[in-house]
Amino acid sequence: MLHAEQDGVHPADGLAGLDIDALAEAARAATRRESLLRLRVALTGLAATPGHPAEDYFTRSNRSAVDVYGRLVAERQISGQAHPSLDPVDVARQFVATWDGLAAQWLLSPDFDLGALVVQAFRRLSGQNWMEAARAVIEPPNGI
Repeated sequence: MLHAEQDGVHPADGLAGLDIDALAEAARAATRRESLLRLRVALTGLAATPGHPAEDYFTRSNRSAVDVYGRLVAERQISGQAHPSLDPVDVARQFVATWDGLAAQWLLSPDFDLGALVVQAFRRLSGQNWMEAARAVIEPPNGI
């Protein structure tokens, strides 16, 4: 879910400098407002029905989230933190969908750290792990 900006994570203010781990706290903050999270998850599903009163709001919210996280991925590609062959918008859509899905799962079974999994998902989807592995091979910290 895109609660990041509500919880003080403002990617639009400086995407390149955004600490991805701050997303974990944004997700955890959402779990501390469980009733609001539950309402958002329910309305997100209902808003997918054409003509639903919340359709426009959630359409705009989703577009905004995809735009913000797409720009974040693109900036991280430039800095070498995201795989350059990935389409930033595709990664952003997958990330937003993953965050939404994880939030719904957490509501059903809150036996995992939503924040940790949100960050882990972003890193995997953006190819950060591959970039770190490539850097370790190309520039080993202790030499070969």
